Formats: sequence, C-alpha cells, structure tokens
Amino acid sequence: MGTWEIDYRDRRQFDAARLAYTSEPLQNDLEITGHPVVDLNITSTREDGIFFVYLEAVKPDGTSCYLTEGQLRARHRKVWTASPFGALGPQQSYLESDAEPLTPGEPTRLAFTLLPISALIPADYSLRVCLAGSESTSFANVPADGEPPQLKLHRGPHGCYIDLPVVER
Repeated sequence: MGTWEIDYRDRRQFDAARLAYTSEPLQNDLEITGHPVVDLNITSTREDGIFFVYLEAVKPDGTSCYLTEGQLRARHRKVWTASPFGALGPQQSYLESDAEPLTPGEPTRLAFTLLPISALIPADYSLRVCLAGSESTSFANVPADGEPPQLKLHRGPHGCYIDLPVVER
C-alpha cells in the first residue's frame, strides 16, 4: 500500500463538472452497508467508453462528501452469471472472450457494483450520485483516439438507478 495522503475534502467543484443527481434531504438517519449496485441504460456514439459513478453524502450546508465509487469499461459489461461473488451484485469476468463492443446509437445496459461501504448518513443530509465518462487524474480516456463518446442516459421506467444496501434501523 502507498503512503500518500488521500484527500476527500468537499467535492462540489468536482461535482459541478459532472452529471449529478441529488436527493431531497433525508427524513431519518440512513445506514448503507454493503455494495451499492448501479444500473445504467445508455446510448453512445462510440464502440467503447468508461463509466465512473460516485456516491456522496451532502451536508445541509452543501458540502459534498465522498462515500464510494465504481467504474466499468463498456466492452466488459457482460455480467458473469457463474461468479462465486454474484450475491454481492453483478460481476464481470473481464475475459477477452466476454468483451463486446457497444453498437453506436443502440441502448445498452451496464450493471456493476460500487466499492463496499458501511456508513450512517444523518437525517437532513442528502445523497448525491455523480456520473463521469473520464477520470483524467487516474485513468486513460476510452476510447483513446478520435472524438470522445457522446452519451445519453435513458430515464423513466427502464432508465438508470442505484440500488443501495440499506440496513433497517
């Protein structure tokens, strides 16, 4: 493990440059324990892309605090149904034989888990989900050449969602 310091300070500036959805303030404390699962219904103009999802807690004063994250490269979206870890949420094999390019213009589902967490979010905080198609400080752009993909997130009854592992109190 490295010895560098990780700074998870206020993420509002980061969030402003991404697609972000913020809930209404919570009426009660909320415990999230386990692997949140993201299900995205997307259309892209390119054959590949990478998707980053961040879950954050937002204090009443607007300060946005990192909780967890996950990412998935679109060509590795196939869910590995024989995974021994399937109870934790959708798993990918990342095998070349399971890789499949996106078909530009065709809606496609991407389902993946975020890193596991256990957090008690106080009443009056909100939850925020941020989505990004790049993370230049840590990852290369996908695809690396040409125009970046233009992405459309589909909404409505067959749209995108996040499934939180909530512990009833």
